[in-house]
Amino acid sequence: MGAPLVIQVAEESSRELKDVQKEAQELLEEIGHKMALPAVRSLALVLRSVLRRILKGVFVNKPGLEKLKEAVRQWPVVLLPSHRSYLDFILVTYLMFEHNITLPSIAAGQDFMNMAGVSSLLRRSGAFFLRRTFGSDKLYKAVFTAYVQTLLCSGDSPIEFFIEGTRSRTAKSLHPKYGLMNMIVEPYLDGRVPDVVMIPIGISYERTLEEELFARELLGVSKPKESTGALLRARTLLGENYGSIIINIGSPVSLHDLCQSKGISRIPHVLYPRDYTMMLTREREMIFDLGHMIVHQTYHCMVVYPSALLASAVLYQSRGVPLGELVPMVEWLRRELEERGVAVYWEGGDTLSLIHSSLQMHSVCVELTSSDLVRPRTCHLMSKLATPSGHTPSMVELLGMTLDSSELHLITEISYVHLMLAHYRNQLMFALIPEAMAALSLYHFLPCDKASALKRFDALHCALYKEFVLPKRVPTEMFQDTMHRLLDRGVVVSQRPGDYTLNSQKEHVLAFLESLVAPFVAGVWVVCHHLLSMKGGVQSVSATVHGAKVLAAKCVKEGVVKSYETLSLDLIRNALQSLTESGLIMQHTSEVEGRDRLVKVDDLKGLQALTRELEVMVTSGPSRAKL
Repeated sequence: MGAPLVIQVAEESSRELKDVQKEAQELLEEIGHKMALPAVRSLALVLRSVLRRILKGVFVNKPGLEKLKEAVRQWPVVLLPSHRSYLDFILVTYLMFEHNITLPSIAAGQDFMNMAGVSSLLRRSGAFFLRRTFGSDKLYKAVFTAYVQTLLCSGDSPIEFFIEGTRSRTAKSLHPKYGLMNMIVEPYLDGRVPDVVMIPIGISYERTLEEELFARELLGVSKPKESTGALLRARTLLGENYGSIIINIGSPVSLHDLCQSKGISRIPHVLYPRDYTMMLTREREMIFDLGHMIVHQTYHCMVVYPSALLASAVLYQSRGVPLGELVPMVEWLRRELEERGVAVYWEGGDTLSLIHSSLQMHSVCVELTSSDLVRPRTCHLMSKLATPSGHTPSMVELLGMTLDSSELHLITEISYVHLMLAHYRNQLMFALIPEAMAALSLYHFLPCDKASALKRFDALHCALYKEFVLPKRVPTEMFQDTMHRLLDRGVVVSQRPGDYTLNSQKEHVLAFLESLVAPFVAGVWVVCHHLLSMKGGVQSVSATVHGAKVLAAKCVKEGVVKSYETLSLDLIRNALQSLTESGLIMQHTSEVEGRDRLVKVDDLKGLQALTRELEVMVTSGPSRAKL
């Protein structure tokens, strides 16, 4: 770490220089790893034993492994895996240990430091620790940055971190975080390293270890703190079947080549001292593009399991699918994905056998009844929520209704299972999102003209901006590209330029596509109505999230909204972020330190217009054409 910054911190805090230097040394001890091969061997032995008990196998693509070996021999390397499970932390290290590749230094959340014994083992296996937020602590940021950049410049080992920041509870890709990426790019720009090679890695799980934990968290149950005791209690997992894991190593991305292609020169940086951090606008834009590119490449490395196809079919017909109909549905989904270049893991054996295997593995959330009906495990509880009359209440009536605790508990119990199924269905979303958005803007309105469809697509882009990592294109371009694909596949037809008509033989394709995105749109619509009910007032984020969840529960109970996924806190928070990004609402920090952020509608007319656009699509009602 540069001495000028230590001096600056000492002067700003009116402290002795030696005291600041001592604190910096203590921070370095807190952050740094202490890689020791005996510890790595011990961890590998334990992990091998555990994986053999709970998995059928761990598979890796050999061409990707060879490219990784070659890159590590030549360049500073940064490994960027997807993040769906705590296992991600050690799977890549285990893989590299088994194949005699230099082990990585892994960025791990400081939460793991609370795990007595385990934190020491992780540190000696290459983990270095970072705080979730640096806040205004300039000294900590400087020490951490210097540590990461020293690791990179030394080239002694690859660096591994999760660009998504945290585990994805929904199995969808999360928007990239740029803190560590900035730290990685700086040494290249100022000439300390000739190149940095980044390698995206997709880690696909047939069954996620934390599936039940994630569903609870999405419904508001607090995340349990990482502790050794919690780890020991997790021994019950050893009796479960979690299928297999596929580690797909993507193509290396050269930072030097990327900068060359964008016309970014390192010359301006050599004119300043290395302690002076400077990032030009074009460089910041490049880092933004790089983050999105890595996320997209990572999820294109993911492999879809039959369980994801099963979950998609069951959620499509959530009242139940006859087993005889499920087989062709799953086979159709497989073909549709493979036509789009998605890798589907298909073991030997017929489709029916694979379905039975998936049903057994995922029995916690899906069941096969005695009448050969495949349905969500809590499907029988839905009958208890039947609306007494055929009257569908208006949103004003819903807002005035009360929901007793037993009703909310029942709805939450059903949602818990639906969110677990959605976790697996979401594994195939990355390949279908633009088409699903176009399908929802078309399906219930065909025949329709391009202008009206584009207007609805634009509303969806605004509503879902933070829900999905969408391609970096303006909505008009994305809509046009997507419509070309749908027209080429014959899903819709255009008898006149600018007009779209339904192809009745492909109606099932459009119906399935719109069903993928419909729950998310319904969730945003509910959030919009809750915000409008505030009537210009101010509310804390936590109160807004809770109010939207209760309103979603009322909508589900009364049949206004069909999807139990609308109760997901993740969906509600993403909706608030999307609306903030679009300028429709404003979130600002409370003047009282430590208090929650506050939410206020900033563009009432714009929010009302978006709500109307979404309402047309949400209340058109699901149409479930047979696949």
